[in-house]
Amino acid sequence: MIKFGDYITPEEYMGLRKVVGWVEFPLEQAKACIDKAYFVICVRDDDKAIGVVRLLWDGGYIAFLSDVIVAPEYQGQGIGRKLVEFCIDKLKEDMKPGYKVKLTLNSAKDKEHFYEKFGFKIRPNEDAGPGMDQWLIADDFVKSPEDKSIGSGVKIISEDDELKISGSVDLGYIGKFSDSQIEIDGSLEEIREWDIVSENLEEDCSDDELIGFLNKYFNDFIDKLSRNIENVNGAFLLHVFIDMDSCECNFTVIDDLFIEDKLFYGNEEDIAEIYNPVREGLYNLSPYLETPNDGSIPKGHILTVLRSFYPMFNFDAFLANIIPECIGLHDGEISFQCSDDFDNAILCGAYGVLDEELCINDWHNF
Repeated sequence: MIKFGDYITPEEYMGLRKVVGWVEFPLEQAKACIDKAYFVICVRDDDKAIGVVRLLWDGGYIAFLSDVIVAPEYQGQGIGRKLVEFCIDKLKEDMKPGYKVKLTLNSAKDKEHFYEKFGFKIRPNEDAGPGMDQWLIADDFVKSPEDKSIGSGVKIISEDDELKISGSVDLGYIGKFSDSQIEIDGSLEEIREWDIVSENLEEDCSDDELIGFLNKYFNDFIDKLSRNIENVNGAFLLHVFIDMDSCECNFTVIDDLFIEDKLFYGNEEDIAEIYNPVREGLYNLSPYLETPNDGSIPKGHILTVLRSFYPMFNFDAFLANIIPECIGLHDGEISFQCSDDFDNAILCGAYGVLDEELCINDWHNF
């Protein structure tokens, strides 16, 4: 049963951001987002949180409509419309006579016309220029003095002639890799032969200069990953499902991954009947894998498409049970490896290499 209420946990809020591919942040911040909002509505299907909206208002002339989220499998049912209407009605109800309030929002890409139905105007227009925003990442500037030359993400140092790495790399659905899970490919002498080094440093550069360059290069790489994680995650999922289709992986025998009441087509007794009807559509997405994921070209939301292809597959359970194994820092590339917590039924040492355009190359699984 679909129901609307005002209670949502920080974990549920972050879970909803994750399933639509939005930026994630610490639970402490998530709790503040909920507690300090003027108005919050959560949508539930029985006990499962499937949607949320936040209204931010300090009683002044500006209000902000934030985080209109509906889980992909529930979109198209009018839930998002009701969330927006609740917020507008709440604001109208609480405005005192004579008040004027400008309600603003940042529309998700290609969702602008949805909000026009409620009276919002697309910017720029005759009255206003384009909206502008920026992300402030605390790790970029909250540092001890000795770390100010080091970017966020990872810290590379030389200790006893050995390179050591600390920090973390968050690859979204693929997982968060920390400290001992992060390795660099080679010694300092070997790294001096890398193309990215010869293109950016003098041949006789000092070890300190080389280490400083490596920190900047890989933290810039990680920052680019963070800004384009939805595209990278889309490519990852597409690789996974092409693999599943090619070997007709029978996920229906895994209780946590099979949603029997959403088996709208096919037959669990014959897994081919699940894959065959959508195979052409799946392979029509293949060009997504051949184009950059670095934000240089617009891309669609692959998870939403895959959910429509495989409604009987429990994406939430799958994404929650991916096990990050290791990250490798290479010459102009970052590699990753992961498995799953379903006895490696879907991911078994799945490996990919991200190039500077964030394309996933050298993919193999099983």
